[in-house]
Amino acid sequence: ESKPITQPIQQVPAPKQEPVVDNVPLFKNLFAYRANEAHYVAISVLNGNFDFDKMKATFEAFNAKNYGMLNLKIQKEAFGKQQIVIIGSFVDANQAKSYLFRIVKENSLYEQVKGTDYRNLLGSQRNLNVMMQQNAMDTYFEFMQEYYLK
Repeated sequence: ESKPITQPIQQVPAPKQEPVVDNVPLFKNLFAYRANEAHYVAISVLNGNFDFDKMKATFEAFNAKNYGMLNLKIQKEAFGKQQIVIIGSFVDANQAKSYLFRIVKENSLYEQVKGTDYRNLLGSQRNLNVMMQQNAMDTYFEFMQEYYLK
């Protein structure tokens, strides 16, 4: 009569939970490039007035026609005198970059901000928040050129 061979079950201690530290270098101690994080495209109007509702409608029509599957949201936030139109979110940096390169060629999308001083931005929520909180748009442009526009 044969008995089944049983191995004693070894208890393996569960690994300790280490705090998540993403080893991403910070650009000038402010911004980190995390390509796989959700990204947003933003149009920052530094000064001047524009009709957000008309601009939103124009972008919504463009997005429905060209990017319907992405279900992009368009919202406006204000920081001091600056108004920022935020479009997103995109799955990652490459998708957002592709979108940005496409929209800058579509002059009709920018009809509402003609006559204002505006900038196109691209980044993760964390980076855009830091840029606003630190009032570091010039530094952010350097970061964008280094990591997104090369």
